[in-house]
Amino acid sequence: MVKNHYLAGAITDVSWSDFTNKLSFKAESAGGKVVKVNPKNTSQKCSECGEIVKKTLAVRTHKCPYCGLKIDRDINAAQNILTKGKIGQELPEYKPVGDKATTDDISPKQALSMKQEIPLQ
Repeated sequence: MVKNHYLAGAITDVSWSDFTNKLSFKAESAGGKVVKVNPKNTSQKCSECGEIVKKTLAVRTHKCPYCGLKIDRDINAAQNILTKGKIGQELPEYKPVGDKATTDDISPKQALSMKQEIPLQ
C-alpha cells in the first residue's frame, strides 16, 4: 500500500501515530510518560557547549571546534534529545530489581542482561 504515491504519506502517518499512542499507553501504565521533542538541530548542536557545528549527513563524527568534543554524530544527537526531554522534569534513576541485586555468582553475560526497572512513585 505504501507504493501508492497518493496514499503513502497518510499510511506512514497513521503508523507513527499508532506507535506513539501505544508507546504513551505503555509508559503511563508503567508510571512514566512520553515526551515529544523537536529534533531540529539535534545533530548539529554540540551536546557539550551548545554551539551549532554545521555538517552534512555524510559526516558521521561530531567534532566541535569550540570545545574540542569529538563523538559519534548519533550519540551527540541522542544526548541533545535527552537534554531537551529532561527540561522541566525530574527523571527517576534506574536501579537493579530488588534491594540486594548482586553479580557475585553469575557470569558477565548474565550480569549484562539483568533486568532494569524504573521505581514507581
